[in-house]
Amino acid sequence: MYKFSTQTPLLLTFLTFLAIVGACQQTADTNSADGQQQTEDEQDESITAADTLLETEQQIRSTTEQVKRLGVPSPKEVDSLRKQAYSLYEADSCSTAVPALQTHAEKANWLANVISQGLEPYYDASYDEQESMPMGRMTELADYETSSNELKQQRNRSYVLIAECERDMGNSNLAMVYYMSALDLISIDDGDLWDRARSGLYETVEIK
Repeated sequence: MYKFSTQTPLLLTFLTFLAIVGACQQTADTNSADGQQQTEDEQDESITAADTLLETEQQIRSTTEQVKRLGVPSPKEVDSLRKQAYSLYEADSCSTAVPALQTHAEKANWLANVISQGLEPYYDASYDEQESMPMGRMTELADYETSSNELKQQRNRSYVLIAECERDMGNSNLAMVYYMSALDLISIDDGDLWDRARSGLYETVEIK
């Protein structure tokens, strides 16, 4: 009996040692997992940053090419092109109206995109961030968005006029291209232009 009692502390010491070793191993495993997760998170952040940088560089190159080709747009220039192109169309001068309408459509679209780019931080914001914006600032941004949408409507109208000119000149293939391009862009709210483009397309392909 006395002998057993003298061995008990040794057994407890051994069991305690095993517990300590196990705890150390568990801690090491946890630290290793945490370290691995941290490394993976850092790698993900690095990849995301690299992708963002690449996307930005590509956007810069694309914008540079557009500026070289289309220049710095202005409302005055676009309005002048619109009046000239529409005047040629109304004079039944389709051969000269088509290139003028194409130029107007391209410049109107370019200016619309430039205006929309100025609103990009709002578009990229979360719903809560957008809702927290002061009403006065929201009204200001809405006015710019309206201007951009009006320019897009001008572009769409020019596409429809090009299609009508091409059809009248016997170029049914080009007429169909421009009708379909316009219908891809026309808003459901622009019912009159939608009806005009749809009717013209169906007439071109002889659908009654």
